[in-house]
Amino acid sequence: MGLRAGWRILIFLSFTLLTLLPIFLALSLLPLNTISVDNRLFLIINSFPIFLTVILSTYLMTRFIEKRRFGTIGFEFHSGVGREIFTGLVIGFLMISLIFFAQLIFGDVNVSFANLSIKVIAVNFLLYAVIFAIQCSGEEIFFRGYLFQTLIEGTNKIIAVGVLSVLFGGVHYLNPDASIFSVLNIALTGILFSIAYIRTRSLWLPCALHFSWNYFTGFVYSAPVSGVKVIPSLLTIKNNVPEFLSGGNFGPEGGIIGSIVFLAGIFKSIQGESIYMGIPTLFIRTSGCNLRCSYCDTKYAYNEGKEVAADELLKIVDSYNIKYVEITGGEPLLQKDTPVVIEKLLDKGYKVILETNGNQDIARVKDGAVIVMDIKCPSSGESKKTNWRNIDKLRKGDQVKFVIGNREDYDWAKKIIDKCTLTEKADILMSVVYGELAPQELIKWILEDNLNVRFQPQLHKMIWGEDVRGK
Repeated sequence: MGLRAGWRILIFLSFTLLTLLPIFLALSLLPLNTISVDNRLFLIINSFPIFLTVILSTYLMTRFIEKRRFGTIGFEFHSGVGREIFTGLVIGFLMISLIFFAQLIFGDVNVSFANLSIKVIAVNFLLYAVIFAIQCSGEEIFFRGYLFQTLIEGTNKIIAVGVLSVLFGGVHYLNPDASIFSVLNIALTGILFSIAYIRTRSLWLPCALHFSWNYFTGFVYSAPVSGVKVIPSLLTIKNNVPEFLSGGNFGPEGGIIGSIVFLAGIFKSIQGESIYMGIPTLFIRTSGCNLRCSYCDTKYAYNEGKEVAADELLKIVDSYNIKYVEITGGEPLLQKDTPVVIEKLLDKGYKVILETNGNQDIARVKDGAVIVMDIKCPSSGESKKTNWRNIDKLRKGDQVKFVIGNREDYDWAKKIIDKCTLTEKADILMSVVYGELAPQELIKWILEDNLNVRFQPQLHKMIWGEDVRGK
């Protein structure tokens, strides 16, 4: 990828704005001043141009600038898509339902079913589903898609989440009946949607969550959606709940009850996982490596090996009846089918661990696999080949490994851990170059510095010896 993240962001934004400008200028010439904000046409006119423009801009950036598939921004089809969509729909429904029931407790609320025919309900049920699906996916592609992901690459997750969430809240200030408080609340939802992407490395969950919130807020619970009233709606709700609680004419995103629910959702979304050692594991070693580390103990993997079709490999794995599968090398991500094999193994219920030398793009690895990424220290002779963009693509549960050959390596690794705030992004492992540095020496340094890392003994060498292959 030749262009830096900043230039790619600038190109993306420039193309998006230059495309949207003539569209909205053309719309301004139409007699639209009579359209009420309560009209479905208002939602359509505001949603479709943004959706189409963002899709086009993202496609051009991914396909022609970065030479990758559009789906890599978070719309890859995998076995977990249905689960992510279902989860988003359920969480969105539960969040707005919680707000609705809180209003029943705190205020005078009258609820009744709207006097609508089955035909009207069915037509509007489908129509609003389409409208909100387009509106929400367009916003998510813009705020959690290419722009967000490229900003993570150029800075880090915290900055990207903060900037795009504030921007997400800010653009909603243009909506009817918006206030500073509603902008802050929508910025909170931006954080929640961002976490949904970061947790899954997919846009299916944030899109479904966003859609569910808007759909059930407007069509079912008859509340304004960011200042826009949905007519007709399934329920007729009249309430005398104080505006600072309910959000008034802006809707639940403008009230304190909404703030509490959003903060609870953000708090619940931040979780971690554990690391296990010594579990019986089946190793798949791929052939070929693009690095030549000074201490490499698997040089036979440079060229040796035989071709095995993905389906045949899966049959071999099944025959061992072992739950944990580790794919190592060489460098596994040099093999174009490695991500495919990982996905199929995950679909079969295996716990998959991928060891990578840190040079290849780890974004290709499906969520659910644990990535163990090397950062090569100076004594390896390959430290300059680290792909530093990978650091912000790590997920909770992933691991970063430093192989330490001397004190210089150790001090260098400490600086990298601090500079890149690695302990906030992954679990940190340290091991020694076998035969070059005594494990006791490394452990002594770690304890003296109270370093938040895990010492990793090379158990296979301790049990079977240094030169035994296949163990």
